[in-house]
Amino acid sequence: MKNFMLLFIVAFFTNFASGQTPCGTISPLDCSEVGVNLPVNLDFNSSSPNTVLDNSGSGTGFTAVLEHSEARRTAEGDLPISNPSLNGYEPSLLAISGGALEITSQAGIAFRNPNFTGGSTNNNNQVNTLGVGFNDLQEKVTIRTKLLNIVTGGSSAQAGIWFGFDEDNFVKVDINDDNVELRVESNGLSGNGTTGSDQIQTNLSASGNDVVLELVVDPATLIAEAFHTIGTNPRTSLGSLPIPSNYFTGRDINATGGQDNMSFAGIFVSHR
Repeated sequence: MKNFMLLFIVAFFTNFASGQTPCGTISPLDCSEVGVNLPVNLDFNSSSPNTVLDNSGSGTGFTAVLEHSEARRTAEGDLPISNPSLNGYEPSLLAISGGALEITSQAGIAFRNPNFTGGSTNNNNQVNTLGVGFNDLQEKVTIRTKLLNIVTGGSSAQAGIWFGFDEDNFVKVDINDDNVELRVESNGLSGNGTTGSDQIQTNLSASGNDVVLELVVDPATLIAEAFHTIGTNPRTSLGSLPIPSNYFTGRDINATGGQDNMSFAGIFVSHR
């Protein structure tokens, strides 16, 4: 499948009325700038200061880009790594335009650790997994995006939103072809195409529509619930799945201290 370009409008918010040194392998910003205060609304109408840049040097509003552990799929046309220190970040594929963020997809995907049974070295190589950080998150949070005229095609090409802390520990809601999917991956393990305790997927004629995706994550109940609004149809729950507590414990991104329990929420796109 050829690359596709995805248009996003994004918001993150709590459910009640929060000279740079690159932050390790996860951000071109100083570690102190990766975490954000809620609510956050990224409307892409202008450049956001002190954030990850697009191909023209405009700030996208995101503060982190997850690293990947496996090789890029260069045989399938993926770009080679342009910055080994931030191997998941390719600004040439990002563009703010007309109040939306355009992302040109790559073939890499974050799905199942290849060191485990059933894993594949074709996976865990997702590019431009964009996010913002939440340090020591203890509140229910909604992540919402609008995908404009989303057409992914088949073969697991997909685009959507995610919450977690690395390529092996996240929950995502995505559009793939006509489907809306909620999927949980924990410690590099997730089901492979069968609906169960870690996946809900329903054919909802999503392709070709503007689609609003929402993901509500709750540290008190350890439940993630997905909602969708397809075209002019009403907002509808896709369902809910349990998520592990370590999504909220997160990861230590700063060896010198200060950002010890960072979780992330953001957007992603992949074709196969």
